[in-house]
Amino acid sequence: FESLNTYRKHLAKERGKREENKELSDIVKKRLKELGRTQRWLANQIGVSGQIVNCYAQDKSIPRGKTLYIIT
Repeated sequence: FESLNTYRKHLAKERGKREENKELSDIVKKRLKELGRTQRWLANQIGVSGQIVNCYAQDKSIPRGKTLYIIT
């Protein structure tokens, strides 16, 4: 890889291809819509940044441990 940034972008793409990321992303988006809530609201509820919740909603990351338990 040309740089650390290029490598990180590659890893993000690879994570986005994982089926469990897609499933969680769909659940997060659907549930927020049902509740009429925003990603920012969810971030405040679970104690993470809005950027992190955005990554969950865009299939770029999955929560771990306690955060995953709280969301589900």
